[in-house]
Amino acid sequence: MPVVVIGGGRDAIDAATEAMAYYPVQVENSSLAMETLIAEHGDIVVRSIWSEAEAEIADEFIHHAQAIRAERKAAHARGQSPRLPN
Repeated sequence: MPVVVIGGGRDAIDAATEAMAYYPVQVENSSLAMETLIAEHGDIVVRSIWSEAEAEIADEFIHHAQAIRAERKAAHARGQSPRLPN
């Protein structure tokens, strides 16, 4: 997870905990938006407006969102809760 917490004590623990809990939400929402844009306008058109760094981040978010979805699906098949931060 691309997060850096500078500091210490309870505030740093709170910041790290919130980042862990929010990352799956951020990744899934961003991935859904990117997938929607790509479905509507095509991969080439959407990626043409991204810088190299933005495309790299988008690919990472899409990959992470797919892993989160796969874990949710596998957990459902096991009859368990997904192993994700919450």
